[in-house]
Amino acid sequence: MPPMNFNDPPPEDAELPGLLSDLLDQAEHPDLGLRRTAFERLYELALKVQTRISAAVPTLIAGLADPDPQIGESAVWALHYCAPESLEPLIACLTHREAFVRERAAHALGNIGEVARVDGAPALQRLLSDPDQRVRKRAAWALGLTRDNSESTLERLATLVSQGTPGDAEAALHALGNIGKTAGAGSLSRYRQVALAALQRPESTIRRWALYAAESTGLAPQDWATVLVEVVRHDESGEVREAALSGLRAVASMVDLAEAVPTLLSRLADASREAMLVCAVLAEMRPRPTAAIPALHAILPNDDLVIPASQALWRIEGRADLLIPGLRRVFHDSAEEVCDLIAELGPAASPLIPDVIQAMGGESWDLQWAAADALRAMASSDPQVMPPLLNALSHPSPIVQSASARALAAIGAPAVAPLKRLLEDRASMRATWAAYALGDMGPIAAAALDELRAGMRSGETPFCGCCAIAVASISGGTEAMPYLIEVVRGDDADGPRQAAAKALGDMGPAAVAAIDALEALLDDEDDSDEVANEIIRALWAIRGVRH
Repeated sequence: MPPMNFNDPPPEDAELPGLLSDLLDQAEHPDLGLRRTAFERLYELALKVQTRISAAVPTLIAGLADPDPQIGESAVWALHYCAPESLEPLIACLTHREAFVRERAAHALGNIGEVARVDGAPALQRLLSDPDQRVRKRAAWALGLTRDNSESTLERLATLVSQGTPGDAEAALHALGNIGKTAGAGSLSRYRQVALAALQRPESTIRRWALYAAESTGLAPQDWATVLVEVVRHDESGEVREAALSGLRAVASMVDLAEAVPTLLSRLADASREAMLVCAVLAEMRPRPTAAIPALHAILPNDDLVIPASQALWRIEGRADLLIPGLRRVFHDSAEEVCDLIAELGPAASPLIPDVIQAMGGESWDLQWAAADALRAMASSDPQVMPPLLNALSHPSPIVQSASARALAAIGAPAVAPLKRLLEDRASMRATWAAYALGDMGPIAAAALDELRAGMRSGETPFCGCCAIAVASISGGTEAMPYLIEVVRGDDADGPRQAAAKALGDMGPAAVAAIDALEALLDDEDDSDEVANEIIRALWAIRGVRH
């Protein structure tokens, strides 16, 4: 039996029964190594074909009772992928005489998640009183993942927080937090005091998950911020303070944190994650915390903090000149993060153009994408910017291609002539992306209209569709409408279809002939939400409906 690889395609229907039969036989072999291999491969097979191996469920259930931890783990994960067929036997295992089997069954039900809620939650609730703490903790964890917000589950979990062992309380608070995240901001309001009281417990892990649960207890944002600031000020655990700072970052733009600035600045003492989070909180605050400026400038020499400190300083005082040296200093080791920040700084970061261009020539596609976005934000007509962007239009990654096309569009008029030259090779993806970039410029690219019109009529896909979108964007007329309708009806990817729908919507009532084609797409399940929303907006615009 050849080894299986996670990257291999799933087996064909015809070979699955034989493969499964061999694995099920091997899973009962007395040799531990062979059994381990069989269960690992059953897990891999379940991952790929899901319920098509439901015949393996009894064997996998038996694997839960195998004393070997590796076999048990493989069975747990395989049963996850066999749901819903595995639900009933897993629930039956929750009453098994062996605690480790009950724990594994609860683990599998938690992995299955919300599908296990209706039938599994009552049985998992009963395990919250199990004599074995590992079972109680796993049952609480699983209830959190099933998102069961029934009053009986919430009450049992809250009782476990108040009356259980420290391990019980930690697991129950984590579960309450998971449930609250799904159920809504005030869904745990009845248990506010339980969560807030847990913030005073001596165990740091309990305090950490108490914060998580307290997020959903319906405290007003300012009151919640007050709780979080007190934790930052007094808690002895760095992990708990980090959780509180993350919470403050989420509400910093909505509340008044002026009085908390000294407390926040006191956590800038070293290059810890806390200090990074403090910078992030300061960056979000309204009104801007100008009192923090000296302290933020003081940490700019710290390589670990220069990027978050620079972002905070940019938002607070809007000056880039003092930030550029530090960003250049760390560019080599943190190029992607610096490029992300440049996308916010925009033209003010233009001294970093040589560094960003160098990043465009690297091997990391993610970095090249970030570098293209940075060049777009700087929108510089510097002659050295265009060549790497034009070259990137033939990059293997469509994401890098599109980011480069948008960056060229941001350059504007100086980029029109070189992009127009690329339109000559209609079969090249560079030509298609050049048309996209010219269309993104709008009327600025009017000098390329003749070439784009010819491309629109060429029948060379996807080039002709992008040319039609560009013609509509640049000319503002309806001459491209028949070609746009073809794009909407065609099999092009989401991007061209979405752009064509937008172009038709921009024509307003003049594009009435496109209504049938657009309506036909409303029932197309293959379209993304973005495409569907653009189609709806286009139909509203064409029909003159206010929205």
